[in-house]
Amino acid sequence: MITMQAKVIFYSQKGIEPKQRTKFKKELAGHNDSSHGGRYKYKIRGVLNKIEHIKPANASLIIKIKDYKSIISLMSRYSIKYRIYNINVPESHFVK
Repeated sequence: MITMQAKVIFYSQKGIEPKQRTKFKKELAGHNDSSHGGRYKYKIRGVLNKIEHIKPANASLIIKIKDYKSIISLMSRYSIKYRIYNINVPESHFVK
């Protein structure tokens, strides 16, 4: 089993306005959008759609070391509080 170094990020949206929380979630995870009364449907991709990650629970992410800076810059833009720790994870656990 091949293990690799990764970062685990725990974050909190406490104290953030609901409108900002929704914008953050959409930018992080993506969302489905529609136009013309639902006639046309689109999948808007988020940051997590572009990188390999593990989402073990709410408000936590495990990210490869090379990708964590994009997540941190997004959280900083929305004033999301976070903590980062280094861990070793089997490479087969990551999902894109």
